[in-house]
Amino acid sequence: MPTEAEKLELLKTIIESPEFKDSNRLKEILTYLVHESIKGNKPKEISIALDVLGKGKDFDSKSDSIVRVYVNNLRNKLDTYYKTVPPQAVHYRIIIPKGSYELDFIAIEEQKKAKVTVREVAITAVIVILISVIVFMKLVNTGNESSALVNHPLLKDFITAKNKPTLVVLGDFFFMNDLEKGLTFHNNVRNFKINNIDDFLKVAKSDDTFNKRFSPARYTYLRPSATLGLIKLLPYLNVSEKAYEIKLASQLTAEDFKSFNVIFIGQAKSLFIIQLFIENYGIKFDLNTSSISLKTRETDSMQTYTSSQIMGGKYENDFSMIIRGTTSQGADFLFLMGFSEIGVLGAVNAITDPKTIGVMQIELNRIHNHKKNNFSVIFETEGMNQTIFKSSFKHLFPLLP
Repeated sequence: MPTEAEKLELLKTIIESPEFKDSNRLKEILTYLVHESIKGNKPKEISIALDVLGKGKDFDSKSDSIVRVYVNNLRNKLDTYYKTVPPQAVHYRIIIPKGSYELDFIAIEEQKKAKVTVREVAITAVIVILISVIVFMKLVNTGNESSALVNHPLLKDFITAKNKPTLVVLGDFFFMNDLEKGLTFHNNVRNFKINNIDDFLKVAKSDDTFNKRFSPARYTYLRPSATLGLIKLLPYLNVSEKAYEIKLASQLTAEDFKSFNVIFIGQAKSLFIIQLFIENYGIKFDLNTSSISLKTRETDSMQTYTSSQIMGGKYENDFSMIIRGTTSQGADFLFLMGFSEIGVLGAVNAITDPKTIGVMQIELNRIHNHKKNNFSVIFETEGMNQTIFKSSFKHLFPLLP
């Protein structure tokens, strides 16, 4: 068991780490739990609600799951922290056991070697393959080929990245634990109306039965279109002189839009905080009807496109979306999206196809008085099983300021 001084030093190291940089509430909860551990107290849900979250004395844990949600997020954040910190820098690991708010401090040498699951092997294999592809492409890019890639009209700002580094964000899906079936990966469930923690909290607050049965899962799910799209963009990213970073949409913070040029690849249901960001530019998604609405500058009206067939693993007719812009802080963003796998891959294919880029440039030249790199493009895409049969240009809109 660490001493009081060691606990405080461990706390300081964790809350000052990049992983916790933008998680003020989680830092407050962890600080509280560490100090309670030093005092020898066993914190309760009600004490966290009152002392940390500022809830009133009428707080009812049966109808309000906010403490459980935050602590579950803290568990996940700690897991991520220990996966990213150098092993030699860690002497104790903080664990919050399920069903408890009392911290365990586990000496690293006491931890048993974890069993490697099939899922972990699969994730590791994907990472190894991606790294191999990245290294291979770095080696095979020739001078002439690199010059052509660098001068891509829509990706150039992300490749040269003179002002900010580039962050590639892969859209992942939000899942929940079905507590009636047990806390295992196989009992994770998804509700298409709940696509982030904010959606979860809204439903949990209004539905007591839901609140008691479900909790946010520790894992999210990445569809093949996101990784396949990344592989398609690697030749362009790898000619950059600056390193780029990769992050999941569920890990994205508002601060990232200030620090990075952001490229997003994924389905509309995996946007997380990006959905709020996009709405500032007059673009709205209706996930119930798989439709996108764009506000036009000329008429100040909404134009809507609705996908006709979204059936995973079968024939799909979707709308692929390319959204390109620059924030007021000077950060560039590029979103390659769809409501289905085919839609996402259609957007990636469009941005990497010279003929399609030519069509977009012609359309851009027809629009007067608009910012060169602020626009959205809609394509209608047909296909199945990650294979595109047909893609056709529909419309190009200037982004609203």
